[in-house]
Amino acid sequence: MADLAQATALPMNDDDTIIRFEIPGYQHPPKSGGRVIADSRAKDQDGAYLDVILFTDENDRLYELEIVRFEEGKVIGPDWNTLTFY
Repeated sequence: MADLAQATALPMNDDDTIIRFEIPGYQHPPKSGGRVIADSRAKDQDGAYLDVILFTDENDRLYELEIVRFEEGKVIGPDWNTLTFY
């Protein structure tokens, strides 16, 4: 959780569905294929379901957040009040 307190979130695509975390004084390994540390679901503003996935890098440092919409259309904006973990 220390990473979360000091990390800066940087959008990696135009629709802000991939967010990379930069941690002061730390450089992620070139191949940061870490692991999923939180797998959750939320609703988009139009009611469509979204998967919200949080990843660490191979050193277990906070790395990336992905938002995946399975219905047609772009992500409008997650309703964070509907976020549930499974």
